[in-house]
Amino acid sequence: MDMQQKSNVLSDAEPTATQATVPTWIFVLTLLLLFLSAVYFDHHSGWFDAQVYQPYASAEELDAYQP
Repeated sequence: MDMQQKSNVLSDAEPTATQATVPTWIFVLTLLLLFLSAVYFDHHSGWFDAQVYQPYASAEELDAYQP
């Protein structure tokens, strides 16, 4: 077999799938980043105004009920 025929045979071969594990550190890092972002979000008030309490949704709604 010459070089041209050998390269054609190799390029016509179908790819095969092998089993590979996903590194555990990717899952650990993802969960850690999610947790830290939730803590940051919580400590910086998120969508909530510290001056507004239940059952009011916004400062404007709370002001509407104040005398």
